[in-house]
Amino acid sequence: MPTILFTDVRDGDEKEVVKAALIARKSGFRVLFYTEHGEMIELPPHEKAPAKEGMYRPFFFSLRGLKNMALGNVIQHINAKKVVVLSPLGERKKLKMGNQDLYIIGGFTDGDYRSGVYGSGHEVVSISPEIMNIPDVVKELADGLKKKKKG
Repeated sequence: MPTILFTDVRDGDEKEVVKAALIARKSGFRVLFYTEHGEMIELPPHEKAPAKEGMYRPFFFSLRGLKNMALGNVIQHINAKKVVVLSPLGERKKLKMGNQDLYIIGGFTDGDYRSGVYGSGHEVVSISPEIMNIPDVVKELADGLKKKKKG
């Protein structure tokens, strides 16, 4: 099962990240978060979306994770065959999805990665010529995974 790691999840961006994570999990991805505070959190397989709009932040912080991990240790923990960092600064190309691959997505709505993510991937890829919001990036990955399963 491929993994999506939302990195640098910042205070205030939990709603966008949780919405994207639920799309990812429903599409067949393992979902992890790496917060700006150095915490790795895995979205449990049967966790449901918050019932109310204002509950995304408490929902996110109710998930338990491993604290004080360096990003490199998180990536080692995942044990992926290939690590792909998604960024508008990356090489524009079509992704070849793999079942043991890790796809790193920024868990923030503004700015750029703060952690050392660019040096941690096998490749840095841009999937669109435009800046995309977090759920739309996940939908693109989900479409690619669906095509891989069919083909």
